[in-house]
Amino acid sequence: MEDTKNAIDRVIKMIDEMPYIFNTEADIKGLVYSELLIEYKEKYKTGRSDSKGNPLWTNRVHTEYLIREKGGRIDTVVFETNDIKYINTKEWLGIKEKDPMVPNDLPYRPVKLQDAIEIKYNGNRGQKALEKEIKADIDRLEVLLKNNKTKTSHFIFIIRCPTKNQINAVNNVKKLYENNKIIKFHCNNEYKELFQK
Repeated sequence: MEDTKNAIDRVIKMIDEMPYIFNTEADIKGLVYSELLIEYKEKYKTGRSDSKGNPLWTNRVHTEYLIREKGGRIDTVVFETNDIKYINTKEWLGIKEKDPMVPNDLPYRPVKLQDAIEIKYNGNRGQKALEKEIKADIDRLEVLLKNNKTKTSHFIFIIRCPTKNQINAVNNVKKLYENNKIIKFHCNNEYKELFQK
């Protein structure tokens, strides 16, 4: 989990040094993903194989990971190593159609996470929209933690040239989560204090 924090810290440092290194939230997700791949290089055998019986492999870092809790997807995740063997059906990614290579009796089984990461960029959103999106992301992370589906949750909020309304949105959301000690909050440069406890 320290490896994940190191990757996030490097992304935030990059953004502090080059605020226009990204254009959209998807770009930030790409930066986080590429830095996590530096930390988590090993490959792992899944529970699936190809048509010749050769095992299929993966790494621990994935993006847009489907969850059923609170609906939706988590921006970026790091899998628990012991759970990767449960990647044996398309349902683990939320793909609905039946796979002819998978027995009928295999249930939906999400892979347990070491880290769940949500990323938000202030962009051009108004105060209410930004508040709503931040709250939804943090609520999803809280549910995963409470249901023991992840060991650690991170919320990354990147601010570039914010409006007064956007700062108000962040402050309003911060009040909702002042007592939250389980989600790790990350923010760039002079806006770090918005999420410091």
